Amino acid sequence: MRSLEIAAALTPAERARYLEDGKRLMDVGTGAGFPGLPMAIVFPATHVTLLDGTRKKTDFLTVVVEVLGLGNIEVVNGRAEELARNDAHRESYDIVTSRALAALPELAELTLPFCKIGGISLALKGANVDEEARSAASAAAQMGASTALLRPVALGPRPEPDTAVLWRKVSNTPARFPRRTGIPHKRPLGVPYPASVKKPVLNTDEGTV
Repeated sequence: MRSLEIAAALTPAERARYLEDGKRLMDVGTGAGFPGLPMAIVFPATHVTLLDGTRKKTDFLTVVVEVLGLGNIEVVNGRAEELARNDAHRESYDIVTSRALAALPELAELTLPFCKIGGISLALKGANVDEEARSAASAAAQMGASTALLRPVALGPRPEPDTAVLWRKVSNTPARFPRRTGIPHKRPLGVPYPASVKKPVLNTDEGTV
């Protein structure tokens, strides 16, 4: 149920635009298949790519997809930082989803390079993410996205609603992004370093922190 908050966070016009026949959805860091797997079941005309870096998880998902006979799902084992440099995936998706994957500054760099211009990245987070969203503004802008839209959403009873964080892709992601595997997590864009920590000198292929 909670996975379908992705769809609930979109307006009817947005669902038609991003989830209609022939549209492509990528679920980054899908884990056991959430939210991508339920989305593929509810929207069978959407082609869904489930991406995860853990082989055991993608092997499990491959079996699930085969058993359920879901022809609209592709399971990919790999890292977002590497796959986003593959022409078959870079800036090729109408909607990129994620849930509980990373802090928003890192998440912007891991998801937005997959979005085509006019597409969206939609992340499910908990309540009270305003400050986190502000800290990700620089990273999202460098990836070619507009200012984040924050939409409260809840399916089923719970103390607080989740927050859907939606970025719209408005320009191409520069070729230097995403940075090398692990760098978006270690040195998220736009996040200041503590005064006690010396800011590292980055190679040119790592972009600007």
